[in-house]
Amino acid sequence: QSPAATVGLYIDCGSMYETPGSSGASHLLERMSFKSTTNRSHLRLVREVESIGGNVSAIATREQMCYTYDAFRAYVPDMVEVLIDSVRNPTFLDWEVKEQVFHHLKVSAPGLPFIVLMSCCLTAGGDQS
Repeated sequence: QSPAATVGLYIDCGSMYETPGSSGASHLLERMSFKSTTNRSHLRLVREVESIGGNVSAIATREQMCYTYDAFRAYVPDMVEVLIDSVRNPTFLDWEVKEQVFHHLKVSAPGLPFIVLMSCCLTAGGDQS
C-alpha cells in the first residue's frame, strides 16, 4: 500500500450554476479556500498542513468546486478535519478577500479579452455541458 493519501471533496456548484447576481462566486470561493476559518487563522492552517508535509488545493470549474488535501495516510483523520473546517467554516476576512481580488485582477488582466470571448461563445451557444 502507498504511504500517501488524497482526500477530496467535490461539490456541484461551479460557475454554470451562477446567476448574474452571483457571477464570480465560485472563483472567489476557489481563491478564498484554505484561508481563515472560525476555528483557525490562515497562519495556523498553513502551519498544520506544513507540519505533516501536506498540500492543499482548490479548483473551480464550470461544473464543480474541488477541494483536495494530499499527505501521508497516517494523517487522514487530521486531513478530513481541516478539509471540512475549511469548506464549512470560512470567515472571509475583509483583508483576505481584498488581497485575493487584487491579486486576481493583477494576474488576470492580460487574459481578460480571452475570458470575455469564451463567455460570449458559451452564452451564444447555450449551455452544452
